[in-house]
Amino acid sequence: MSTPAGITRIDCTLGVFSAQESGADLGAVVTVTASRPALVWAATGEVLFSDPYTVTAADGGAITVPLIPTDLAGWLIGGLPLEIADGEHTHTYDIKVQPVATVAEGKTRKVGEPVYYKRVVVPADTDGALDLDTSAEVSSPAGGTVTVPDLVSGLAAAVAADADRAETAAAAAEAVGDTNDTIMAGVAADTDSDFYAVQTATSVALIEAEVPAIAAPIAAATVAADRNEWQRSRADDSLTLTAPRDTPTLAWTDTGSSTSTSGITSPVTYRPSANGTGSLVSGWSAQDDPNFRFFSGSFSTVNGANNDLALYGDNKPGSVSGAYRWPVVFSFITSATNANLELVFWGSPASTSLMIEVNGKMTSLEMITAPASLGVTGKYIALTFPEAAARTIRVWCAGGTKIYGVRVPTGQTITKPAFNGQRVAIIGDSYTNGAGSSSSFPNRGASSLECFTPRLGRMLGASDLIQAGIGGTGWITNGEGTPFIDRLDEVLAMAAASGGLDTLIFYGSTNDTPTPDQAALQAAVEAALALCASVPNVFVIPALRSGYDNNTAAVIAGVEADGHAQLIDMRDFMFGTGTVANRTGDGTNDWYRLTDNTHPSFDGHIAIARKAFALIATAMTS
Repeated sequence: MSTPAGITRIDCTLGVFSAQESGADLGAVVTVTASRPALVWAATGEVLFSDPYTVTAADGGAITVPLIPTDLAGWLIGGLPLEIADGEHTHTYDIKVQPVATVAEGKTRKVGEPVYYKRVVVPADTDGALDLDTSAEVSSPAGGTVTVPDLVSGLAAAVAADADRAETAAAAAEAVGDTNDTIMAGVAADTDSDFYAVQTATSVALIEAEVPAIAAPIAAATVAADRNEWQRSRADDSLTLTAPRDTPTLAWTDTGSSTSTSGITSPVTYRPSANGTGSLVSGWSAQDDPNFRFFSGSFSTVNGANNDLALYGDNKPGSVSGAYRWPVVFSFITSATNANLELVFWGSPASTSLMIEVNGKMTSLEMITAPASLGVTGKYIALTFPEAAARTIRVWCAGGTKIYGVRVPTGQTITKPAFNGQRVAIIGDSYTNGAGSSSSFPNRGASSLECFTPRLGRMLGASDLIQAGIGGTGWITNGEGTPFIDRLDEVLAMAAASGGLDTLIFYGSTNDTPTPDQAALQAAVEAALALCASVPNVFVIPALRSGYDNNTAAVIAGVEADGHAQLIDMRDFMFGTGTVANRTGDGTNDWYRLTDNTHPSFDGHIAIARKAFALIATAMTS
């Protein structure tokens, strides 16, 4: 649990716990989870809160948890500054406290139910220790008490059915005194007491007598959860979530053949420097643009009398289809007086797709596509903010989107942000480029802007993300492009021209089949990784679907032979016979697999990004 330079932790205290009958002191295992798992301390570049951490207190011992204040300025998220105003907080903490009793040296057992401290904030100006028992919302009485179900109440018949426990149960029920309450507040049962024995016997009797059919599914579900540590995400909900503070309202306008029509009086227009040169520009890197900071890629201009009207992404190296273009991602900083601006595009609505990031926060989970009612030429989307302020805005555009420029009110300017963060490249198959066109939730795929690749890049604090996924490809499979190694040279050269890679991630691939030529696959992995020796962090994520053991074994053997790259083991993250539209209850595919039986769902991509980030962040800091 490191503390970056410039941060002072605040000691937060919790009440000690005791047991019901004996009054014996209990210890506790405290687990702390931050609401934002991807904050980077700008001064040092350290990634914080990548995983929950624990603090253990001995029986009867004071519980003190040193926490980083939640109202500090100086954090980065997605490579951009996370700005907060007075009275705001960058994150909160959820704290789980599980009372435990020592049963032998170095060995404890759980007692009672956990207590949860929710949405804890820690002001930096706290004087002395912060008492969470009086300052945080908790799930049950704190400061020495816990709440456990009273399994004796109302269950006399079930207990009496167990002849060996009947006499003990009657005595325990009489000792408890009130057999009508379903909850006994403030107590946990001693494991050596009659009351605890009755609780245990009653639980077993209920399961055996009333619901024996649930025993096997419970066991299977427990194994599955332990094996995969998956979470359901939002597959039963809509995609509508509360928007972050300072989210702009968005409004599209069709301008026909005009590129000057605007809702702003006398606007100032900023265009990528490849636009408006008087001739077609192709293969532009965009790194020398004076006003916008672009992610690495290769871009060309198109349309207009001189084919210089708008900018879009070139095909990725080896791609045989226009479906695999470099996304066009650019950022800029507005003036402090700015409250509105326009992003101007050209082309058909269906090919005008983007996502908008404001001060490190995405304005939506989903990609924004121009309404079909707009024409096939000029259009803009107006962003109107609640108040004027300088903002760092990053626009994520699908590769086929044609960008004309950005308009701001007269007298205002935009400036190019400094590079801060990591340069990350991800090479892989359709999982890393997105697949699945259905918009019917939950059977909804993910585009190149919504799949796990850009989500993982943002979590890792990437200021430059080279998204080099091409569908159908693998370590040894061409598919709709070329094998991984054939696009690696261009990715490394592209990164070198911009300052070099910090992190390179390979994903896949199921396209190399469940039963590949293992020797050939291992050799291909080793050959590609041998070219990456100069990259500080190299990670390989093998196929994460079940049923690919032979494939995965060859990839892992290649990683181990290399010695520099690190394995991110997510085997069987997607398993089971179901899909999002046909849930069978035997695995994560109920939530994570589309009805094509191959690709991750929208929610699946979110879950993959979260899990991969947790594993990579741990590997980086260990």
